[in-house]
Amino acid sequence: MILTLSAASSLYWLGRYMLRVEALCQILPFEDESYALAYANSFSLSAWNIETLLLALHDPERRGSLPNNLAVIQDNIQAVRGILPRQVFEAFNRLWRQREQSDACICGLLTEAAAELQQLDSMALVFWQLGRAVESVDMALRLHEPVQSAADQLLQVAQQLPMPEWQVAVELVTQLVMQPDVPRLYAVCDRLHLAFVEGSA
Repeated sequence: MILTLSAASSLYWLGRYMLRVEALCQILPFEDESYALAYANSFSLSAWNIETLLLALHDPERRGSLPNNLAVIQDNIQAVRGILPRQVFEAFNRLWRQREQSDACICGLLTEAAAELQQLDSMALVFWQLGRAVESVDMALRLHEPVQSAADQLLQVAQQLPMPEWQVAVELVTQLVMQPDVPRLYAVCDRLHLAFVEGSA
């Protein structure tokens, strides 16, 4: 199967947004108010306590909310539906039909869909995993959590990208592993964006 740059980009963003929601699922409902406010600040969500953060996270008009993230996931699934195994598409259909249900229901269905995505063809799987690995580094940096393990995982995934086309991106990831920080992550993300838009990796 020939994977277009457009499909690769959609798989990458699918991986990012799925991990973003999966990570949120692991901490909902917030119990520690100081952590809740730190989370809100890290993801630019206006909130001054747990209650207002939960309202923001469930506001479909709010960028970064659970419904907004699910909408982006749905858009990216539609963009690659032609290369998805039947079981994967069915798993996402179950999620869309029940997306108005409880957070626990949504989280369980998303976990099921993520497991089904392991059936993707090898290169499609790499781009989906690349998105998840980038998002993992991004979240660790935003939340001031240990980042080295996530950066190492990103390098492992990046080294599976087609060579020599993606060599520059791998070199930037290597620099990020040596010194994980926001500017180096942004350099990686900018290079990936350029590669997906212009085919210049």
